[in-house]
Amino acid sequence: ISELNINNPKNLNLDGSTVWYPTGQIAAIKNIKFTVKGASKNCSFFFLKIPKALSIYLNGDCNKLLCLSSGTQKAGITMTTPPNHPHAGSRVIMGEGGYMAGVRMALMNTDVVIKKDTLWSDDILVQGANSHVIIDLPSQKISGEKRQRIVVNEHVWIGRRSVLMQKADIGKGSILGTAAVATRKYPEFRAIVGNPGVVVG
Repeated sequence: ISELNINNPKNLNLDGSTVWYPTGQIAAIKNIKFTVKGASKNCSFFFLKIPKALSIYLNGDCNKLLCLSSGTQKAGITMTTPPNHPHAGSRVIMGEGGYMAGVRMALMNTDVVIKKDTLWSDDILVQGANSHVIIDLPSQKISGEKRQRIVVNEHVWIGRRSVLMQKADIGKGSILGTAAVATRKYPEFRAIVGNPGVVVG
């Protein structure tokens, strides 16, 4: 990972972190921007296809990403793992044929599954992390540490300024409207609007 386009001014520990990409694609993979905000050991990034405009911010161990899309993925993905809790690393799958105009993902202890042929507008937030982790001091366990999952199924359209919260699961062919907040599982081929998001069509 240290040979790629990586911003690590404090020379933080990246032991065991690797990036896999197709042979002969070194120039393309260097378009992926990595920024290291904290020691990030044993992270794995698999690019079967190399997207455009993707930025990854690392702040902890054992985060993983699998990318199957060569399209524009204008996204910033922040992957945070609490100290001494490597099981809380996040996993992201980006399916083939997707397009993102402007997405920010804040992830901790979260699996994000984005299936094929999804369209994302801009100013979208995927909130797969609690901004303020509470740790029980005697046990050193994270309060409410149950692993979360966010799913965007095939042919979903995500509108501008929408938010996908933990447990959001957008059904195949559905539309998440402008500024809608997805908080739960939604059926296929429906329109979702409002805060919290409700099905209207």
